[in-house]
Amino acid sequence: MGLLGSLGLPPIVGPTVSPSQTAPVHNKQAPPQVPEAPLLKSTITLVNASPRELTFVKSALDFPTAKFEPLVPVSIPANGGKVLFRVVEPTIGPKKTAGMAWFSYPGKKGKVDVIFAWSGKKAEVKVIGDGTFTRQTQAVEDLDRGNEYRMLFKEGKADAGEMLPPMEDPDAPPEQPVADGKPNPPAKVTIVNESGFGMTLGSSELKQQATFKSQPPKTVDGGRTGHFEVQSGTPDWPATAGKVTYTFTADDPADPNAPGVVQTANFEWEGNNWTGGLNPGAEDFKVVVDGGTDNYRFTLVGPKLEFAPPAEAKEPTLRKGDKSGDAWVEYLQTALNYHINAGLEVDGDFGGRTLKAVKAFQRKYKKQGVLEDGIVGDQTWSYLREGAPAKPKTDGRKPHSYVEKGAEARWFKEKDWVIYDYGGDALLMMALSLGDVALVENRKVRFRVVNPAGVQKVLDRPVGPAITETKDQRVHMVAIQQFSTLFDEAHTGNADGGDYQVTAYLPADLGGDTYTGVLNIMGDGAEPPRSS
Repeated sequence: MGLLGSLGLPPIVGPTVSPSQTAPVHNKQAPPQVPEAPLLKSTITLVNASPRELTFVKSALDFPTAKFEPLVPVSIPANGGKVLFRVVEPTIGPKKTAGMAWFSYPGKKGKVDVIFAWSGKKAEVKVIGDGTFTRQTQAVEDLDRGNEYRMLFKEGKADAGEMLPPMEDPDAPPEQPVADGKPNPPAKVTIVNESGFGMTLGSSELKQQATFKSQPPKTVDGGRTGHFEVQSGTPDWPATAGKVTYTFTADDPADPNAPGVVQTANFEWEGNNWTGGLNPGAEDFKVVVDGGTDNYRFTLVGPKLEFAPPAEAKEPTLRKGDKSGDAWVEYLQTALNYHINAGLEVDGDFGGRTLKAVKAFQRKYKKQGVLEDGIVGDQTWSYLREGAPAKPKTDGRKPHSYVEKGAEARWFKEKDWVIYDYGGDALLMMALSLGDVALVENRKVRFRVVNPAGVQKVLDRPVGPAITETKDQRVHMVAIQQFSTLFDEAHTGNADGGDYQVTAYLPADLGGDTYTGVLNIMGDGAEPPRSS
């Protein structure tokens, strides 16, 4: 049984924006061949008229040849925020666009899910959560030019006369104010991150009726540069004024594995005045500003990331009769289904069928010295997780007494399980939440990636939301999006072909599990991949 199946996941069949947005995923395989055909481009407009920002959860398309262009944004701003994107698909199949974009926000009684869905001539906004909501939709089907969908969400009742905005062409340039018969040129803002710590957009605001000609980037990774443009709002005020903030978590200099301190970088400009700063401030970081009235440049200067894997926690010993409130038995059952196609129900109950599967797995490695005793100790775990072989040993605890209190996580395997999504240009890995509480999402994972030329990058990425779960076990995806630009910001298309050395570790308080493996990517001019 494949890993996706053993984890209860369907095959990945479409482009990705987040771990949950489906895409064709391959490792050591040639990318899928899509016949050339005319493209059907459908435009989707999502409007958030509520006072709360909507955060992206996942998205999907019904047809495997379809893709998002551009990718679904990671959030929709509050109070009239609007995002536009397209679904592009060859017309060799059904001329029908169908898909969904799922967002959420924290409500008064818990998370509220807002799901924008479309199919053929229909569009729908589904809301799961507390409160009263206004939803408006409009769909226009044009099988020659492409369908158009507009969907609005508002928390509470609609205001009198509130309507959806007119349909727009995502490719149309914004209107520009004119002074003396000539458009005012937009101001260019550049955000440079010369530290090793990735920055995430916190807020953005403009003054003097200015508008964003292009949006501030949602993230600016360490060693990367981001750009956006601001258009003046009136001929009487040709200069622009605004402020953007970015947040990042700085390491504790005394202990890189300790929880860091969240810093906010403030970048502000008005006419020929511009300032930058940090809150609360960190000794090793500073903001440098330069530029001019129409060209502002803000640079975060700081230390590079240290790659220092913590000591790894051991896995608990499991025996027949174990049935605790954590997810270790479920992890065991998932691993057995993957390795020997055991066909176990992943229910967290170490019963007779699980014992039989454990012994069958141990027999498989008898020649390597694995003891067939039905006990899952250090040695059996090392073969299940494909780590360094260990000798037979238990954790020394009283049988059936251990429960993993708090948050804990592991990579599914210690090596050779990293995949590249050709459709979404993302490196993907899976982490399992194993403790008795679900506090793994958004925790920091530190990566070290060495490309085929030997160039190394160290970067952090958050653990994504759970994409599937059983009784206690949750499966999370960790992604490096836009992987092709990791070593070359101007790169387009899939990443360059060859072998990438990937090492990644989870936080120490989640067990400090470290993964090491090789990602083989088929790219232009690459040798055919070796079979695994």
